[in-house]
Amino acid sequence: MLYKTRAIVLKSIRFKEADVITRLFTLEHGILSFHLRGILKTKKSAVKSALFLPFSLLAIDYNFRESKSLQYLKEVKQDAVLSTIHFEISKNAIVTFLTEILNDVLHEKEKDEPLFAFFEQSILHLDRKGNHPLFIPHFLIKLTSYLGNPPNTKHTDFQFFDISTACFTYQKIHHEFTIEADTLRAFKQLLGTDFDTTINIQYPKEVRKELLYQILKYYQFHINGYKEPKSLTILEEVFS
Repeated sequence: MLYKTRAIVLKSIRFKEADVITRLFTLEHGILSFHLRGILKTKKSAVKSALFLPFSLLAIDYNFRESKSLQYLKEVKQDAVLSTIHFEISKNAIVTFLTEILNDVLHEKEKDEPLFAFFEQSILHLDRKGNHPLFIPHFLIKLTSYLGNPPNTKHTDFQFFDISTACFTYQKIHHEFTIEADTLRAFKQLLGTDFDTTINIQYPKEVRKELLYQILKYYQFHINGYKEPKSLTILEEVFS
């Protein structure tokens, strides 16, 4: 059956000599993989491989067969023009880092309109308003809500946050897995804020770095499928 929907590119890999397998998060069916035949023969292919860079926003027509692991695209075009995230080194590092995490934790995600809207909003914000220093930790914190394991926001007046229990506490329980001091203040500010608000939140590089590491520890405890991103070292080099 033929469907028309919007999609977000999560991953594309070369297959054989001129084919590509791409993994898309679609508004209609959730995550689907597509076999793009001959797409790397640019002179012959009507569909250009540049459309399938990670975080690209697409409008697609496709034949969907539930029994098939690979679907086939009939038509594809840009749904929104992205002018910076694939060309600026720092933003491209962010995209690489986040899509690596997403491909691990989303698994075979079914249709999820709120999650799709969150991804789309995040991508457009990153492209149009800049890669402010807290974009990644903010994105990862907000994503936990859509994955079903958000931090417990009761008792935010307490002095510590225990990562292993996902709760604020009045005393340290596990020293290695405790967020406190300036890092905790940054963490609290990101809870419940939108991307535009986050632009104005300023913290030293050491605090931002510690916050990201603590959030990744949170993912280790609470998000199924999470693995430490190989691109973390690249991200550190770009932002050092």
